[in-house]
Amino acid sequence: MLNVDIKDFFGSVTERAVREFFAELGFGGHVAKTLAGLCTYQDSLPQGAPTSPCLANLIFAPADQQILELAERYGLTYSRYADDLTLSGNQRIARSLLSHLEAILRQHRFKLNQKKTRFSGPGQARYVTGLVVNEVVHPNRRIRRSLRAMFHKAEVEPLTYSDRRAELLGWASFVNSYNTDLGGRYLTIARALAEAETATKPRKPRRHR
Repeated sequence: MLNVDIKDFFGSVTERAVREFFAELGFGGHVAKTLAGLCTYQDSLPQGAPTSPCLANLIFAPADQQILELAERYGLTYSRYADDLTLSGNQRIARSLLSHLEAILRQHRFKLNQKKTRFSGPGQARYVTGLVVNEVVHPNRRIRRSLRAMFHKAEVEPLTYSDRRAELLGWASFVNSYNTDLGGRYLTIARALAEAETATKPRKPRRHR
């Protein structure tokens, strides 16, 4: 498996690229410029804006196609989630593929984050978007232990998590996305805390006219 990360993914999509994309969709020059101005900040897509992931994916689509064709030539499977790219297969991945991948990204004005490039093979933990995917999909051991301890304490000492209900519900939903049995137990604990909060909230007196 080869994992690579695109450096400053949203920041690499410039206002000009967004404007050209809207123009390709058929918008006139003035409208395309206005839309690009609404969707960018300081000449690039802002991280956290609801429009940024969709626009980045659409603008990156031609690069996706080239990377997919490259992967097929090497007999690999290609997948991407935002700026995380993964190529995987049943054979050792040739190091030469990395230079071809970099060339494609440069062509489309993107760069690799060299610090996050990772080759992994038999006997090694293989990660995709932070999850280990060797046999069973799950986070690493440190995160699993931390979550187990947190939900155990939330179950036996619920008052200590009275101000972290939303956090617990978020983690429980995350676990449920890869393990429905464990996630279901965590969701039950998190929802019980939320229901307890609702039950203890004082009701506002009803006004009589």
